[in-house]
Amino acid sequence: MNVIKAFYRQEDGNAGVLLANLDDVRKLIEELHAESIQYDVPLLTQWYIANEVDTPELGIGVHHDHGVLYYTGNDWPGPWYSDGDETLGDSEIDYDYMGNATPFQMDNHVPYDVVLRAAEQFFESRGARPTAVEWRKYT
Repeated sequence: MNVIKAFYRQEDGNAGVLLANLDDVRKLIEELHAESIQYDVPLLTQWYIANEVDTPELGIGVHHDHGVLYYTGNDWPGPWYSDGDETLGDSEIDYDYMGNATPFQMDNHVPYDVVLRAAEQFFESRGARPTAVEWRKYT
């Protein structure tokens, strides 16, 4: 069984939120999307394969109708960041992860539908690096 352990809110603690099917995946991403609009804040969640010691990690950020992604693991030690719209420049924006600021470059932003598809692919592939997005290795 493929289960993702997602960390998003402080109150979830070490247990995280378990995502056991694509409906769970979509629901969490849609919740991030709605809250990013409601509170006008970029929000970040970190995903791992549940019960795996050497699990890949996918960071998923949502801010209104776009977001950011980062990945490390399996055949892609990283970190790797979503390679988005270069016209946005390389200034930084902070995404909120459990009350902590996590910086991303503006040009890491990709459309919301790409973020959602990448989340689905991570779940479906049991942690492989999503192909819905172009990636740039952090150097």
